[in-house]
Amino acid sequence: MATRDEVVKLKEAGLGPAAIGRELGISRQRAWTIVNAKKRNTLDMLTPREVSKLLGLHVNTVKRWSEKGVLKSYRIGPRRDRRYRREDIEAFIGNGKREEPSDMKTTIHVQSDQLNKEDVRALLQAIRLCEMATFPEKEIRIFVEVPELTAAETEGILKSIKPPFKYQACFHTGKQ
Repeated sequence: MATRDEVVKLKEAGLGPAAIGRELGISRQRAWTIVNAKKRNTLDMLTPREVSKLLGLHVNTVKRWSEKGVLKSYRIGPRRDRRYRREDIEAFIGNGKREEPSDMKTTIHVQSDQLNKEDVRALLQAIRLCEMATFPEKEIRIFVEVPELTAAETEGILKSIKPPFKYQACFHTGKQ
């Protein structure tokens, strides 16, 4: 494998990326990347997948947040791959900043034929506590469809959630 120093030495001798590639047995694109790369510590640069694991998000969300300007990304190499500075991500995490662009809509769908009425109540309680801890100032609308429960049963479940949902919580039921 060609080292950066070998490539730089050949570049200083006046060779272009194609000639450097032939000389060292690497592609001209790789030679171009090495020649034009700024010397930096690549350990401080993270891939979208690494960032998604750190933030607990899907990799597509990380890329979308980059496009929206929520996360600062850098494009590197001839393929223009995204990279993120570790210090930017750590600052993002440290600020508790999880601001999503306002046009982003999120839907969570839970489907199970094994949940009983108490399981549904426990699930909603967990969602409420998570919502309060993570998004205390955001408007969250909860829609739940449980065809097996009556309106009175679902209303009882909603009333049992403590503290009550700050915003809209709706049940769609099958029974009357």
